[in-house]
Amino acid sequence: MSCIATDGKLYMVGGQTVRVDCLDLESGEWKRLNDMKSRRMECQSFSSSSKVYVLGGYDYTNGHYHDSIEEYDTTTEKWRTLRIKMKQPLRTFGLAEINDILPCAK
Repeated sequence: MSCIATDGKLYMVGGQTVRVDCLDLESGEWKRLNDMKSRRMECQSFSSSSKVYVLGGYDYTNGHYHDSIEEYDTTTEKWRTLRIKMKQPLRTFGLAEINDILPCAK
């Protein structure tokens, strides 16, 4: 599972499911959001411009390591898989955004 806080909300994504939950930090209310497209255990996430990005991870149901990146638009509440991919499939990795650049993407 990976968590990311943005715009007063905490997003919990992945784990052994495609489930996504969101906690409104002001009201204290939880909301279940639309599911991601892929199971992503041990993935990473970050946010930028009202979007949440989920990278990498592992799908234990088929043994697949992900190099894909999913984007959740918090205004439309829809997921899409980006055409850009990570340099290699990864799980259980660190992620740092430096000057709006993600070094693990190609």
